[in-house]
Amino acid sequence: MDETTFVIKTFVQTFEKENKVVVKKHEIEDQMIKTERNFCSGILRLKIEYDDGTQNLYKKVLLKIPILGVNYDMTKDSNVYDKEIYIYQVVLPRMYKFWSGKRLTPKFYAATALKSLILEDLSESGFKMVDKKTRLDLEHSKIALRSLAQFHALSLKYLQTYDIDEAKMNHSLSNLTDLEAQNIQELILFPLYDSFLKISSTLVSKNMYKILEEYKNHIHKETQLTMNINKNGMNVMRHGDYSIGNILFRYDTEGRVLESKMIDFQLTSISSPSIDLIYFFVSSVQTNVYEKYRNQLFDIYLNVLNDTLSSYKFNQKYTKNDLTNDMKTYKKYYLFVIGITLKFIMSDSSQFSDVLNTKSKEYVLVVQEWLNYLDREDLL
Repeated sequence: MDETTFVIKTFVQTFEKENKVVVKKHEIEDQMIKTERNFCSGILRLKIEYDDGTQNLYKKVLLKIPILGVNYDMTKDSNVYDKEIYIYQVVLPRMYKFWSGKRLTPKFYAATALKSLILEDLSESGFKMVDKKTRLDLEHSKIALRSLAQFHALSLKYLQTYDIDEAKMNHSLSNLTDLEAQNIQELILFPLYDSFLKISSTLVSKNMYKILEEYKNHIHKETQLTMNINKNGMNVMRHGDYSIGNILFRYDTEGRVLESKMIDFQLTSISSPSIDLIYFFVSSVQTNVYEKYRNQLFDIYLNVLNDTLSSYKFNQKYTKNDLTNDMKTYKKYYLFVIGITLKFIMSDSSQFSDVLNTKSKEYVLVVQEWLNYLDREDLL
């Protein structure tokens, strides 16, 4: 029995047992979901028809299957799959015991021995993604930041209450040997960053370009900094990949955005909340929106975070000064997101060769806007 067939069988049995229904038939509705493409896994949409004793009903779920991922050979030995199962199977259910608000994530149904996941299809509840080339406007950004702040606050309550499985929560890149780190740099990070440098050479001043060149020599060291505990500030369970491709939104009948949910916890780790914020702003928010409304966006995040922490009787608060100082500490992370992560997010394909060669006009424009902003504000 192949893994896809086994995953389907696992879900059918789980669904029948939990809901005391009979599944009459099932089918894969999409052979591979392009709008929910994942670098590490293939994602299928399964549709079932079932009898609840009174009528026939229909339901859809998503099957996230590692061995179907186009880059599985690059990721199969990492801990990203075990980590995501741990988050969905252990961490989130415990978090929701503290939480009376709306769920921030899809429902988890089951996982298999080969690390496939079966998850709620949020499209059935009206959730959908924003076009990554359009990026997030102010209202979408506000809603997404509220959800992130709630998740961070819940994670602090979790960390206060439960022990963490450190083996699963360690970042997949945080405990590499020198040889493994060198291989990742030479095979993945350096080629991506060299491609970014080539594009950037015509977009920025000579002084700015020197800063970009110098960062290449410190990619691994600077990246390690973001994966470790923040010794001088607040630490949360950060999402790790909180970007436009991992946030789904629901709207009212007039098209106003109401709420958001987050998916994909393969890069989750414990560190400063500012790292998630830098990642989110650069990867997902329209640059002019960030520049114009930066303080308002900061305030929304901080108010929701601190209000939620207060409801759990936390004395600790995260101030704007704390956030500003942390963003200075991790300022070089801007370059990692701009120079490397943006290629993954804005590529039209998950094939690494296509990611490497990403140079669409939308991608180049975002790179130029962010580099000009960093240069103008002297943030590096």
